[in-house]
Amino acid sequence: MEALCRLGFKGLRIAEATAPYDAPEFFPAYEAACALGMPILFHTGLLPVTPLDRAFDVRCERMRPIHLDTVARQFPGLKIVGSGLGRPWYEEAAEMLRRHENVFFDLSGHVLRQRGAAFFRSLLSAEGGSVLGQPDSRSAWSKIVFGTGVPHEEIPSVERDYQRLFRALTLPEAVTTDIMGGTAARLLGLAARA
Repeated sequence: MEALCRLGFKGLRIAEATAPYDAPEFFPAYEAACALGMPILFHTGLLPVTPLDRAFDVRCERMRPIHLDTVARQFPGLKIVGSGLGRPWYEEAAEMLRRHENVFFDLSGHVLRQRGAAFFRSLLSAEGGSVLGQPDSRSAWSKIVFGTGVPHEEIPSVERDYQRLFRALTLPEAVTTDIMGGTAARLLGLAARA
């Protein structure tokens, strides 16, 4: 992992794990990433079916957001980002980002197009929407980062989906600016663009 860091890599991505994310066999990798200040993007949720699934023993259950609970507790200095808001385990994902200061999620995948503003409002806003369940704490939206798994040419369409959601929820501009890059820049140790 140090070699990757020296090459300029700022973070890691994990998907199709051979065991649940909280398996102790992965702890040395998490410890190394934490020591190097490299966030890890965990694929949480469903994967497309492929002809190689049987050979590679692919199981989406290993990637459930709840498995990030142990990782966040054991490695509180590790910056953890889950993808797709844990689709279809959205409530697990929301609880993980509320309960752990070091856990964030993106809205990649089909979640933006399949779920409307009312869904996101009930999941991440109002009562129960604050981080760590504290009423005076910051909004759960402060733990959402922009993310997408589409080809490069489709990114503007995804950006429009995010903006449409922000308008429907009337999120403050400071929050939307952080979602669209500010929070990710901080997680990666990059200077945010003005």
